[in-house]
Amino acid sequence: MKFLWPIFTLSLLISCSQGGEDSELVADFPSNSNSAVNVDDSEEASEEVSSPTIEYLFVSSSLTSLQVGDSTSLSARAYYSNGTLVDVSSSVSWISSSSSIVSVSAKEATAESAGTAILTATLEGKSASLSIVPFSATETELSLNTSSATISTDGSLNLKATVLYDNGMEKDVSSEATWSSLDTSVANIDSDGIITAVASGTTTVQADYNSFTQSMIITVSSATIQSIEVTPIIGSGAINENKNFYATALMSDSTIQDITAVGLWSSSDTSILNINSSGVAQLINTGTVSVSFDYGAHSQTVNFTVSDKTLSSLSINLTNTTASTGLNIKASCSATYSDGSIEDVTESVSWGLSDNSLATISNTNGNKGSIQTLSPGTVTVQASLNGESNTIDLTITSATLSTINITPSETFISVGINARFQATGVFSDGSEVDITSNVSWQSSDTSLGTISNVNSSKGYFTNLYSGSTTQSMNVTATLNSVSATSSIIIAPGTITSLSVTPTTISMHSLKTHSVKAFAHFSDGASVDITNITTWSSGDDSIVFVSNSLSSAGEITSLSEGSTQISAQYNGVTSGTIDVTVDDESDESTNEVGTGLSATYYSGNAFDTAVGQRIDSQLLFNWSTGLAPLGVGDYFSVRWTGQISGKTTGDCTIASRSDDGFRVYIDGVLLIDVWFAHAPRWDYAYNVAFEEGVKQDITVEFFENGGNAVAELYWQCDGDAAVEAIPTEFLFSE
Repeated sequence: MKFLWPIFTLSLLISCSQGGEDSELVADFPSNSNSAVNVDDSEEASEEVSSPTIEYLFVSSSLTSLQVGDSTSLSARAYYSNGTLVDVSSSVSWISSSSSIVSVSAKEATAESAGTAILTATLEGKSASLSIVPFSATETELSLNTSSATISTDGSLNLKATVLYDNGMEKDVSSEATWSSLDTSVANIDSDGIITAVASGTTTVQADYNSFTQSMIITVSSATIQSIEVTPIIGSGAINENKNFYATALMSDSTIQDITAVGLWSSSDTSILNINSSGVAQLINTGTVSVSFDYGAHSQTVNFTVSDKTLSSLSINLTNTTASTGLNIKASCSATYSDGSIEDVTESVSWGLSDNSLATISNTNGNKGSIQTLSPGTVTVQASLNGESNTIDLTITSATLSTINITPSETFISVGINARFQATGVFSDGSEVDITSNVSWQSSDTSLGTISNVNSSKGYFTNLYSGSTTQSMNVTATLNSVSATSSIIIAPGTITSLSVTPTTISMHSLKTHSVKAFAHFSDGASVDITNITTWSSGDDSIVFVSNSLSSAGEITSLSEGSTQISAQYNGVTSGTIDVTVDDESDESTNEVGTGLSATYYSGNAFDTAVGQRIDSQLLFNWSTGLAPLGVGDYFSVRWTGQISGKTTGDCTIASRSDDGFRVYIDGVLLIDVWFAHAPRWDYAYNVAFEEGVKQDITVEFFENGGNAVAELYWQCDGDAAVEAIPTEFLFSE
């Protein structure tokens, strides 16, 4: 088989943000003139200084897939023998492999008809190529990157408008859409979708594109920016990698805002690291640089090292190695380096396919490795970086979609908490494929919540409800006239406390560790809020904790010492995580539980699953019909997970229930009162535990009408009385 690989192997030094051209330069063009050197007064000699030559040519496009009739900008850069990187977009000669599919004029490519064309740039004997894939499809929807947002009076927000097509493709039309704010005394929006706050209040922002209109609510808060943080706080990478940096604003009301795309990024040495306006850095030469981000009166600087480690091998992974036509498959790539480190280089490698008539693959930054299947057959996927490459085969079939399964099929969420859904397609050949990014998602009630159809966030449900009664709605996934529905129950409640885990960490310097935060609601629910809480460190010089959407809850140890980490959300502050950084001590953690996984059923014999959640404790005394999830008066619940011993020795397990109640620990039935009864206490004696050691636990309950009681207690050696088993000893996994 002959491969027509795009000559794109070392295009990693180029980084264009999706939908726009990156025109930043690393260095000025070197002089091509010869010069003479005077040796001394008595003797003149001249030494010919050779002109720098092009070692590599790199090309990129603001879009690699576009609708027939649309155009995209092209750019080219040359890496010279003297170490300079130069924009040569106006100097190269472009040739299209098929001008009837893609025509080229100056620095612009125009899609003429559906298909695939290879565009090749040539300069001084060096060439580089990229694939452009025009498609002919119908626009179906205009989508915004968020459904609502709150910004501060001294802040701004970058909105993105995306048009979706019926073939699963999408196009960023932020700069083509017409933007407007209905109340410019609250906020203005410019032609690129950047919102600037004016004064406290609420306004509706609208995007118009062709026949589509999409709007969202913008709230301008009186909260102000207290500080900004840049992540990664420390980092390293190898030459020719791309690295993403993120900027987050910490607000006076304890909320956070992603401001990555609306500030000014800079590098202290662009010959080592060059960073564009989207926070994407190109690693060019070895050395250490400072990466800075400026936003209004605020700025932050972090250090980054480009090392001289060499690439040993590449490994490719596909979300599916067999897929039907018309699907989007994601390829990822990891690199193993000479120092033993392994890094995700999906956004750094150059992707290619053995046959562009069977599938297309994206080399657009932010969407690299995205494969669109076109026709049945076997296509080889290749990733290349720094002279290394690897391949993997993708088999494309003509199987048809039979059914869609949505996970979760039913879910419970608390007010103010979002959710993410996944769709799996079952095909006529029996294969199962993740089709989350291929289906069209729809919300049954957009006043309660919206679900994203933008590829980067497909299936992400934004909860908009803030009422005081339980609400029900559905989300639907549709592909090729096949649909499936998942039910959502949004429950009211207020946050009573926050917990964090682990509670203690001992680590070495210059290491990272992930921590989590959970909100505990008044109705007993325990919800993971790691990504939406505000984290803080008692001493940032010892331990830094990230609030970035990409790495929330990740702590980085910077120097030896001790400090505490805490979380805050909606005015509630958690307990602390004690962190000790000591290079001479063993690394260790002390995890604490957050509750048991609960599945609620309508019917008192586990008849129909209604929803799942984590219950922080089994300490429920529900009035008639007021159990969670709207399960009614005849329902059942199964709690599963693990229980950890608080001491080594025997404990008494006790329950108070109305009606049926069963408790299993490590498969042993300890309490069995599986019949209708009035509130009663039951005990199981001499249950052996070991401090810190987890055992499996299952608790089952049914209610046969009237009030409902489901409570779980223990009394261990040394305890004066029974107590409800605390959350910290109950684990959902």
